[in-house]
Amino acid sequence: LMGSEQSQLIDYVHESAKEDFEDKASKYWPGALTMIIPCSKMETTFITSRDFTIGLRIPNSYMAQSLMKETGPLLTSSANISGSTGSIKAEGIAFDFPTVNFLGPVPWEKGSGKASTIISWEKNRNWRLIREGELLIKDLY
Repeated sequence: LMGSEQSQLIDYVHESAKEDFEDKASKYWPGALTMIIPCSKMETTFITSRDFTIGLRIPNSYMAQSLMKETGPLLTSSANISGSTGSIKAEGIAFDFPTVNFLGPVPWEKGSGKASTIISWEKNRNWRLIREGELLIKDLY
């Protein structure tokens, strides 16, 4: 789930993880960090995994943030197919996902060329690195 600011996403975070979530969010967002975190009880299962976690992110993109300020948080998918390198340009993503339309304008803003870093909340002050990406997280534990 992507949002434009932390206040759009905080209600999706389970109470047990809110303090750790707010700590990481204030340090690394907006940016290339996805946090997998326990979801609050108020959310329905269609936006969570089987273990009732949810991936949250605020991208460092003015265009994306502007859109989500208008729409609210958006349930999105990664532009990377699990297990593959992943594309970073519109043409490559169109090739990887031929049946999915994507929004313009093209060309896209220049990105870093790296995927986002993904961390998963384990317990109080303890995070697990799922995928190392653009952002280096030194304080997971």
